[in-house]
Amino acid sequence: MKAGFVHIVYFWLKTDVTAEEKEDFRIGVHKLMEIDLVQLSLVGPPAMTPRTVVDNSYDYAIMSTFASKADHDAYQEHPDHQIFIDNHKDKWDRVQVYDHLPQGTN
Repeated sequence: MKAGFVHIVYFWLKTDVTAEEKEDFRIGVHKLMEIDLVQLSLVGPPAMTPRTVVDNSYDYAIMSTFASKADHDAYQEHPDHQIFIDNHKDKWDRVQVYDHLPQGTN
């Protein structure tokens, strides 16, 4: 599998989100991995690594790879992705996205 596109999303949840809502959000994030356009997806909270260059302020992150930018773009419009956004957008204060085109031989 050779990824042609990497999509990383960081979520900062609202401070008043309940434990039940956080769990619902976590389940929703994991469901995104089931979208067939996703090659690989890793999700989770910050590792809390104590280095000055590391931002541990977010609550949850998703890193997904796609075969191409076209697959990523189709993922953005996928009904399950849109449902996730509609069901959970009221739970976050901030979302930050970093997309990149991988280079190298790994």
